[in-house]
Amino acid sequence: MKICFYPNKPTLIKGGGIPIALSMQQLALKREKIPFTLNFKEDFDILHLNWFGPRDLIAANKAHKRGKKVVIHAHTITENCKDSFTFGNFLLPLLDLYFKYFFRHADVIIAPTPYAKRLLQKKIPSTRIEVCGTPIDTKRFNVVKAKKSKKISVCCVGAVIPRKGVEDFIAVAKEFPKNNFFWCGPFYNMFSYYKGMIKALNDKGPNVDFIGSIDFKKIPDFYASKDIFFFPSKEETQGLVILEAGAAGLPVIVRDIPVYEGWLVHGKNCFKAKNVGEFCFYLRKLIMVKKLREKMAIEAKKLAYANDQDIIGKKLIEIYKTLV
Repeated sequence: MKICFYPNKPTLIKGGGIPIALSMQQLALKREKIPFTLNFKEDFDILHLNWFGPRDLIAANKAHKRGKKVVIHAHTITENCKDSFTFGNFLLPLLDLYFKYFFRHADVIIAPTPYAKRLLQKKIPSTRIEVCGTPIDTKRFNVVKAKKSKKISVCCVGAVIPRKGVEDFIAVAKEFPKNNFFWCGPFYNMFSYYKGMIKALNDKGPNVDFIGSIDFKKIPDFYASKDIFFFPSKEETQGLVILEAGAAGLPVIVRDIPVYEGWLVHGKNCFKAKNVGEFCFYLRKLIMVKKLREKMAIEAKKLAYANDQDIIGKKLIEIYKTLV
């Protein structure tokens, strides 16, 4: 069994979660000593697509003509394209039609969560869909904790787009002027221009720093230097950064949205909130009570380790094996 990953350099999504997912999938195969290639011209048994562009569609068609199986990872679906890119909301109906057409080219669709599977099943009921989250290499996050200041620092990781909750992140930060807030992730300039978000960015307080993208290898150090992970995203198919933050030993606050049902438990491995007022309430509790931070961090780490490379990677490989 040999797997082909395509495209091998998803430049349009540089800095996002998909390149990380691609590297984790390859690491899973390396650990199990299963051959893979990044060259579509080589011989292989299964084509694994992580993106949904026209080139990927062409590759899927060519693979089928060569008698190969196609796995499509549904990192991106219509629902998490809303409030992401300039004029994207106007194109959602057309994008939905394209996704339906594109995903029908899969022998197996991999949905990162049961929530994503439910959404896909309603639209593509005839295609096989398996749930398999993106594995996390927990060993990467076993780094020495940086010496922290007495100020509790709060962080978020994700693209600077409205869907990720940028405006709420800034609004919450204004309620905690004595604490520092850091957002790590790419800003796509005119590709994600929303007046409300731009206004919020221009009006952010001095305690908020959008640091842009950082090197993949430095992400664990970024988490290690912070105290609380605050992820106010409005829509996800999984939310890999939550597991990264947990693996790094950070307590987690998220928005209360359906994708987290069944694996994120409010009051145990995270706090869930519906609006700025609730975000502030739970953040204040974590800032004020050190023992609560430590307890929530331990549970978040347990969750991350339950999604470790060795566990989820093997599940992915079992899906491959059913196709050959």
